[in-house]
Amino acid sequence: MSRVFVFVVLLSAFVFGDIKSEVLSVDKNTVTIKEVNGTKPMQSAFVVRNFDDTNAVLIAKCTIDKQDKSKMVCEEHDFLYQESLYLAKSEIKTGDEVYIGLLSNGATIIAPDLNSYIEAKEIAKEKYTIFHADLFAIKLYDENNPAPKKDDFVEYCKDNFIGTLFFAFSDGMEEVDCLSFDSLGKINAKINSKELNAPFYNRAGMIERGIFDFDNEEVVDFDKYYKKLIGVE
Repeated sequence: MSRVFVFVVLLSAFVFGDIKSEVLSVDKNTVTIKEVNGTKPMQSAFVVRNFDDTNAVLIAKCTIDKQDKSKMVCEEHDFLYQESLYLAKSEIKTGDEVYIGLLSNGATIIAPDLNSYIEAKEIAKEKYTIFHADLFAIKLYDENNPAPKKDDFVEYCKDNFIGTLFFAFSDGMEEVDCLSFDSLGKINAKINSKELNAPFYNRAGMIERGIFDFDNEEVVDFDKYYKKLIGVE
């Protein structure tokens, strides 16, 4: 079904998340798994085959079905790709392990200003390790990109091993799977913001567009821009 990379790993909750399941059946790119408590619709998952305690094959990247949490759709992946790793081919098989919520314990908060960032962090820090949005802002600053797109977020999360994003909107927080970039649900909370530090609150400074970049899109309305990007109302 897909290209895979053989690599040496310690399959721990920090790397793959704390929800583990197994493959029950395979029908082309649709895989049936043992349903596990805590799984969320549209959450990212990875199929892994172990050789021993330290050697494994990462076979495919998957997304949990929106309606049925015992189903997931899988595809080829480029996660953790390195040129030095051995490239192999493999098919998903019954009994392969499934790790759901890749790096789900690590999260970044995207908020319009410091006040809303602090409020969102107080909510998220109980279950997540927070990686400051400065990391993402520095990437955008270096790329002269003041209006981040889906691919920018996904690349940032892959590079920094972050699995979850929280967007602090005026009507609540949206939890987003950073690899599938699908919403995992809304957290009802009153988030107060006084101003917009475009494109989001950070301490890296103003992010300006490159001289030869003629894309005029900007983050003027925080809620409108990022809700459209995520695909929520």
